[in-house]
Order: sequence, then structure tokens, then C-alpha cells
Amino acid sequence: MKRIKLLILQGELAHYRIGLFEQLANHYHVFVVHGGADTFKSSMFHEVQLKARTIGPFNVIEGYFSAVRNINPDVIIVPDHLRWIQFVLTRFLIYRKKYIWWGVEENKYKTITEAKIFFINKLFDPVIFYTKERAETFRNMGLNNDLINFTNNTVYGFDRICLGELTYDGRNSFINVGSLVERKQNDITLKAFSKLRRKPEHRDIRLILIGDGPDLKRLQEMAENLFLTGAIDFIPFTSSPIILSGYYRKAIASVSFGQAGLAVLQSFANGVPFITKKGTITGGEASNIIHGHTGVFCEDSVDSLAAVLNDILSDRSRAQQMGRQAREHFEIYCSPQSMCNSFQRIINDILSK
Repeated sequence: MKRIKLLILQGELAHYRIGLFEQLANHYHVFVVHGGADTFKSSMFHEVQLKARTIGPFNVIEGYFSAVRNINPDVIIVPDHLRWIQFVLTRFLIYRKKYIWWGVEENKYKTITEAKIFFINKLFDPVIFYTKERAETFRNMGLNNDLINFTNNTVYGFDRICLGELTYDGRNSFINVGSLVERKQNDITLKAFSKLRRKPEHRDIRLILIGDGPDLKRLQEMAENLFLTGAIDFIPFTSSPIILSGYYRKAIASVSFGQAGLAVLQSFANGVPFITKKGTITGGEASNIIHGHTGVFCEDSVDSLAAVLNDILSDRSRAQQMGRQAREHFEIYCSPQSMCNSFQRIINDILSK
């Protein structure tokens, strides 16, 4: 029986996608074409790395259409990235293929968004969304309900950690993983941490910030001004699951006051609950935080965050329980395998038509 050729188009090959691609490779002949600088050389799927250059507002991949035609896929998964204009054009220039849209983004120009919806409805291509809220938004804008599909996002490399390996004895830190940019409001986290450390019983608690970015120097200066230099570890960014898991094993909870993205899933995968504010910036990952069950939402203030941190430290058994529930949630809803199952259902459904 012929094995289905699945082509996945990516502007850049992100490390957190590898687990999904490898899971899909257990069922299909997977090719990933991208124009990124990084390569991962997985033995399970075919990576086609091409050179990209910028022309005006667009990124153009050299030899792109030839590569796609040489692969001759049965199914093509297309991201809605207008900046990578060739991906969108593929749908109109390469015929007799099955297409799946990996997300649809709202454009600042309403007419462009409406045009996207019109063509997807006309072509009758299924669309995969990360959040039910985003799916509902496009449904209300006119996207055909029969084309709408939902799957949680995932991260790579942490799914091999077993619940039985999770221990919480001796944990003495809060952790924040991700780029250090102002919109994440790490300054609020530092101020709340400073208030927490004033209590004698919390003098040994540490804060671990893992990441690089333009806000690093400001945060280091703030830590010095708040007399926290010896209590905060600034660690350069790493995407290594092994290294990150070593830090997560020391953490009572993850704290990211202003943004809750893929760090939510990384934290859950390591059995660590996640703390953020209500209305946090998110690509949808914050929808996995169930207040009091897998994490905590605080109010938009330093005092509220400080109170939540204090509550977590005052009831370690509650933090442990939320951590285990976060890990279980990841396994059921957010693991590479669960995301692969959703993709499989959509791919097999489109092939049957």
C-alpha cells in the first residue's frame, strides 16, 4: 500500500515542532520544507532546507516551487503567513493536491481577512486552530463551520518525563522561561518577588529567569536596586529539554505576569503549575490554565501577584497537586501525540473525500 506523502510548509523550523513532525512520520511520509537558518536533521522525517531572502515585505525561498513539485505530495499543510507569500500561492499554482490551512490570522485590513475566508470557503479546505476562541471568531466572521478544526499546541522533548519521576521535596524557586521583552512585564514579577522576600520565612526562595532579550539589562539593574542580586539567577536562553527540565525540577511554580505562551506547555510538561495575570497576552496557550487546578490567575497588580506567590509557598501540597494535574493535562491534551492524533483525523478525513 502506498504511503501518503505529507508536505508541511514552514517559514522557519521551530524546535518545538519537531515532536509533532516525528509523531506524524510514524503514519505518513513526512517532508518539511522551510527557509530558516536552523536545521534539526531528524532521522524520522525529511527536512528540505532552502535559502530565503527578503524582497520588500516578503520572504522568498529560492527553488521553492521546484522542491514542492519534486516531492509531489498528496497532502500539503499550509501556514497562513502572508509574509511567506509562496506558501499562499502554492494553493493556487499547484493543483490536484489536498490542502489543510494551519491557522488563519486576522489581518489589520478587514478586507484581506474577508478575502481569506472567501477563498477558503470556496476551495473548501479544512483549517486547524489552536484555540476554540479563535475558531469561534472566524466562525462568526463567516468561515464555514464544516471546515473548522481545533487542536492544542505542543512542545517537544518533555513528553518523556513520567509522572512517577516528579518529586517536590527541596524545591525553592520560581521560574520564568522565555525572551526578556518589556511586554512580559517581568518588572512586576521582580517587584512582587521583592515583597515576598521581605518575609523571614521566604528569605531562601529564588527566582530563575531563563532567556535573552532587550529587557535583560533593565531587569538586572532593577534586581540590584531591589537588593535581589543574590536571589535571582539570570540564565542565557536554551531550548534544550534536558537543561530546562533540570531547572524546572527546582521550581515550585512558573511565573510570567504579562504573557503566557509556549512556556505554559513546557511548565505543564514538567509538572510545574503556571501563574499569570488575568487577560494575559497569549497565543491560546493560557486557555490550558485552569484556575486553582493547573495554575493560578492573579489580578493586574504587584500586590495580587505577591499574595499568590505567598499562598503557593504557604501550601506546598497544593502546589504539588496542581503540578501533577498540570502534567496530566499536558499528557491528555497538549502532548505531541495528542496533537498528532488531531492532525491524523483531519488528514485522513480529507483523503477520504
